Amino acid sequence: MFDETIPPGANFDKAVALDARNPELYKARAAFLEAQKQYSDAHTVYESHLKQIAAAAAADADAAEPSNYSSDTAAPEGAAQAPAGSLVNDEQLAALRERLAGN
Repeated sequence: MFDETIPPGANFDKAVALDARNPELYKARAAFLEAQKQYSDAHTVYESHLKQIAAAAAADADAAEPSNYSSDTAAPEGAAQAPAGSLVNDEQLAALRERLAGN
């Protein structure tokens, strides 16, 4: 029924091989190794998990930094940006109402 020739943890090795950038696999593998009382290996795998989390956070921070490109159309921080096709202020709204009313 069960194939006892597969060593414990082999499925974690396969999962990591399929998706090596998934930090949750390393975390789960570390928990498995801890449960097997393989503390040194668990610590090493958990350190890999922490490095991946830090790398992902650094990548997210880099992506969030403002660009220096002249084609960047993002509004400055704190500036209100009107949606495309909307009236920016009350004066434009009043002018539109007058044109529509034929005045």
